[in-house]
Amino acid sequence: MTDGALDPTFGVGGRTTIPFDLGNTKADHAYGSVLQPDGKLIVVGSAINANGNEDFAITRLLPNGIRDPGFGTNGKVTRGFDLGGVNNDVAAAVTLESDGTIIVIGTVDYPNPDQYAQQLLALHADGSFLASSIPIAQTRGNDVRILPDGKIVSVGQTVSGGFSVNEFSSNLSSNPSSQTYSLMPVGGASAEAASIALRPDGTITVAGNFLPIDPNTRAAASSHNCTLISAWIRISA
Repeated sequence: MTDGALDPTFGVGGRTTIPFDLGNTKADHAYGSVLQPDGKLIVVGSAINANGNEDFAITRLLPNGIRDPGFGTNGKVTRGFDLGGVNNDVAAAVTLESDGTIIVIGTVDYPNPDQYAQQLLALHADGSFLASSIPIAQTRGNDVRILPDGKIVSVGQTVSGGFSVNEFSSNLSSNPSSQTYSLMPVGGASAEAASIALRPDGTITVAGNFLPIDPNTRAAASSHNCTLISAWIRISA
């Protein structure tokens, strides 16, 4: 509600719970969401499967908080990439293309020595599989947006501890590769990009956290459980 109160028309008393129940500990987590123009809500995260590993978990809710029966199987979609390591695949964020295509970004386990990779997944509006990117080794995927020209941009963290900014083609089916840029805020020793904002002038603002390189500041941060400092970077389109 506009006053911050729970909306009684959504779920039960303004709340809804979507169990995936894939087995094992049945631990499900939600990390990102996007609202469709028709009022339906897409939520992404992870669900523990029967083997004890995490899979991408996506659900779509009707405006009243009930699972959308026209999406996936009873309103739910899961996808395990199982590329190696312990096979934990976690979706972090979701956005929509103008034609209703659903774009999901996350991080998947990857065989050593890379250990993890950023993974993009595209779904049709009904939740069926459309395409996936080539995994971007040694990067994490935390947020994703669609640029005005249709290209897809995602952000996260490189294994070396810098902002990872990645650009994908508007058509993942024909071109699943990407261009990756590694950036470090001035004065930073390590950093992680957490979110993206698109500005009207076409520039991209990336927000995240960084650990300063100054020894005194780093020591203070370390003594306070490594509290990080917010950082912003603006990139030309």
